[in-house]
Amino acid sequence: MKIQNAISDRAPLVDTGSPHSQHFFTGMMRCGQCDCAMHIASGTGRGKVYHYYICANAKKHQGCKGRRVNATEVDDYLIQVMLDEVLTRDRVRTIVREIQSEASKWWSDREKRRANIVAEIRMCEKKRSKLFEILELHGKDAPNLGDLTERMRELKQQIENWEINLIALEAEADPVLDISEKDIVDAADTLRGLVLNCEDPVTLRTFFSSFVKRVVLEADKVVIEYDSSKLMNHETSVVHSKNKWLPDLDSNQGPAD
Repeated sequence: MKIQNAISDRAPLVDTGSPHSQHFFTGMMRCGQCDCAMHIASGTGRGKVYHYYICANAKKHQGCKGRRVNATEVDDYLIQVMLDEVLTRDRVRTIVREIQSEASKWWSDREKRRANIVAEIRMCEKKRSKLFEILELHGKDAPNLGDLTERMRELKQQIENWEINLIALEAEADPVLDISEKDIVDAADTLRGLVLNCEDPVTLRTFFSSFVKRVVLEADKVVIEYDSSKLMNHETSVVHSKNKWLPDLDSNQGPAD
């Protein structure tokens, strides 16, 4: 097997565009030595065609000695890691805690915004009240009557604008926090099902790229860098509907109602 692998490793590389649609981590792979993108190339050995991830600099002999690796084997390994380490119920539970934390921040932020709007309204009302006092005291003989009248119109408009903002704030949808254990199980199963049941490499690659920042191939290990907040649809905002916290899936891949 060592001799056969050596023969395969020495097989001449041929650039080809067709494997790009067949490998799940194309565009996410980076070389651990020079941080350059890793491309797909093919080689022929033992009467078969093999596809490889290879550093773009190494392929062009531009200083990097990063080795090529079998694309199919790496893809299979990474998918298994995704299933074992990322797309798990425990990971979904962690995301739920993040959502709940964001919801708590949302409530706190909402109270602060409401307090600020109310303070602005009260300040404008106080200024307008002082102008009313001047008019009541001096009547039509009040100094700068035209300016006072214009200022009162401005304050009236400001108060109306702040009241509109207050109505919009109070109309904001409250975040949903009733995510049950069953929801967690269903979400994890949906994520795993997308990977296990999907036969379209493009769909699967799109799913992975939605939360995987990059996959770094180092000399003795593979490092997956991903954003857990993008694994579910909450980013830095708060989930307002339990039906919208899963990834955006193709209509044929969506979870059942």
